[in-house]
Amino acid sequence: MIFVRDKGQMCNNILHYINVYAWARENNRSCMSMRFAYKYKYFKICNSKYHNFFMYLLGKYLAKYRLIPCVTHYFNDPYLYEKEALTKKHHNVMVQGWGVRYYELLKKYHSEIVQLFDFNDEIHERINGLFAATCKEADTIRIGVHIRR
Repeated sequence: MIFVRDKGQMCNNILHYINVYAWARENNRSCMSMRFAYKYKYFKICNSKYHNFFMYLLGKYLAKYRLIPCVTHYFNDPYLYEKEALTKKHHNVMVQGWGVRYYELLKKYHSEIVQLFDFNDEIHERINGLFAATCKEADTIRIGVHIRR
């Protein structure tokens, strides 16, 4: 199992996780996001096999007591291949750092990633109900705004 230690806010967590996910899929490994195991429960990924509070605690304490190796990725990391080899070598490992980037693999597993981060059905129902109540006309234009701090 590859445990992915996420830092920052939700969108940063998604970006970090999807790169590790794509690499894990390519290498026939399972991975889970520490943050999506307990914090952001809006997405379908949170209902998947390994995204639960038990796995979060397991990964947290295995890493804290150094029972599994922690692999930190940096941007333009000259030791990338060694870190990938270490991740492949160990059955359980904690991956962290913002330097994890696999653009070609993101393209390859794009449809799976989109499905993982689709909103849960309850969220879709609430949004559709809100739009039905507030947007009576079919040609209503909806605008989404991403507000940063």
